[in-house]
Amino acid sequence: EANLESRRGNYRRAGELRRETLAMLRAQRRPDQLLLGQELTNQATDVLRLGDLASARADLTEAIERLQPQLGADDPRVLAASSYLGLVEVNLGELQPAIDRLRAISQRESEATALRQKLATRRYLARALRWQGKPSDALDALAPALAWPVGEIPRQSATARGRAQIEYALALIDVGDRPAAARAIDAASQAFAENGTVGAEDAAQMQLARARLALASGDAQGALQQAEPAHAALLGIYGPAHFEVGEAQGVRAMVQW
Repeated sequence: EANLESRRGNYRRAGELRRETLAMLRAQRRPDQLLLGQELTNQATDVLRLGDLASARADLTEAIERLQPQLGADDPRVLAASSYLGLVEVNLGELQPAIDRLRAISQRESEATALRQKLATRRYLARALRWQGKPSDALDALAPALAWPVGEIPRQSATARGRAQIEYALALIDVGDRPAAARAIDAASQAFAENGTVGAEDAAQMQLARARLALASGDAQGALQQAEPAHAALLGIYGPAHFEVGEAQGVRAMVQW
């Protein structure tokens, strides 16, 4: 039920259900460490979406501590939790530790790792490098991943591919390659369309990418037309204190400056 609420975007309700489950698991005489670790990872994804970075870090750290002794460092569940912890570090501004973590994870991920998970790790790494002022390194980290085969069921990785293309576009804007950035945003739109619908958050992130591109091209009015609805959408999804809303506000401020 918690997973269903999370997919619906009801992260607070999902969190309540997960806390109940975790309390029951912890109360057992011999708790199932794997189940506890997986549920902590799930809870972390929900609290991160609510902007609670401290709780997400605590949950993921505990999840790794419980999962790794049972499964080993290279198990996909351990790598996924550690990758997500890297994203938390990025959003906390701990860029170098995040880069070190995410580089190590990307080297340990194998062909058996789901494409969407590998793309997420590379996207988090590219974001950290871009925020560190190294957009060329971000492109180097992400470009090979965008060429990976999509597999027999492309739809399974469509959202991950779309999000990776948006991050790629932002790095291209930073190095001044606006035509390539425009193509990457179009590729993101095409990838999202494979799912039939585009989620509200992903649609807003595409608008923000287009706003940045318009701003880099000197089109302030076009940038504002993209940034305003994107900011409003993210504000409605997350509330004013969320880091994604803060980044959208920053883009909007740059347009209006």
